[in-house]
Formats: sequence, C-alpha cells, structure tokens
Amino acid sequence: DFESLLTAAQRAQAVLLMTFIDAPKNFQELDRRWPIGTKHSCARAAPSAAFAYNPGPKSKQAACKKAQVQFGPSEGPRRFMHLLDLARLSLVFKDSSMLRTGLEHILDRFEVVQVRNHYQPQMQGLLGERWVEVLVVL
Repeated sequence: DFESLLTAAQRAQAVLLMTFIDAPKNFQELDRRWPIGTKHSCARAAPSAAFAYNPGPKSKQAACKKAQVQFGPSEGPRRFMHLLDLARLSLVFKDSSMLRTGLEHILDRFEVVQVRNHYQPQMQGLLGERWVEVLVVL
C-alpha cells in the first residue's frame, strides 16, 4: 500500500544518506548532521563530487501526482509500484570528467538499475541545467 511505500522511502533515504557520510548513531543525529535542503562536502561514495545535496525524500503529494499522471491511466490502483525515485540524493560535479569518475565510483559501489543521461545538449532544461539520473538498489 502507498503508506507503507512512503515509510520504506523514509528508511531508504536515511540509508542512502549514510552511504555518503560517516554513519551517525541514530536518525536524529543524521537529521542534525545533514538536514533536508542542505549540501555536504564529504561525499565518500563519490569522492570526485564537488558536494552532495539532500533534497529529502519525494513528498507524499508529489508522489501521488506523479503516480496518477504517469501510471494511473494504465495501472489504476497499482500505479504506485512504478515510483522509483522516492529516496533521492544529488551529487554535483565541477565538470564532465569528474562526473564520469563519479559515475564509475557509483557503478562500483551500488547495484545500478538504470542510468538516464540528460547531460546531452538537446536534453538541457529551461534553466540550462544538465544531469545524469542514476537509479540504484539500496
């Protein structure tokens, strides 16, 4: 059910963050050391990153909207099973060579399910941002 999925996403978010910094004693210490909306310069799972940013897990409202719009018409009540980005972390690299090195570290450290390349010029967003999305198993 959706509520259980959101609870699992909270735990997955904590596990994801703890792979990039020294493990805190508990979740409260994790929240204190790396609160939502802040960046951390010590990204040990991707040492070539300039910093890592914690956007927090996807909100319930955003998850509901995404599931309904993208998967609701075909899946109906099973639409939530397709949400793969509930636990999230952003790594920022200063250039493409550092990004490549970072991707190699991630591929070595995690079980990677999918890599989505939005770094190409034709994939550039309205604000000029480019990114590579990597889906991993935690």
